[in-house]
Amino acid sequence: MITLSDEPRTDIQAFLARHPVATVNGRVERFEHFDIGGMRPMTMIVDRDGVLRRVMWGARTYAQFIESLQPYL
Repeated sequence: MITLSDEPRTDIQAFLARHPVATVNGRVERFEHFDIGGMRPMTMIVDRDGVLRRVMWGARTYAQFIESLQPYL
């Protein structure tokens, strides 16, 4: 699972300090092809073969993440 945000690096670091996650986290200066507005973060599920399987916009609960991952485990 990959999580991307265009928020300031300090905001991301503060969030991760409060809510540790087991994802690959990245930051981009801006999403040039997407106007994500308040739909942060953008989360991508990539399977073991490197195939993008799902894109999710906005925050999810832990239960929702697990449900989203199950088909690809």
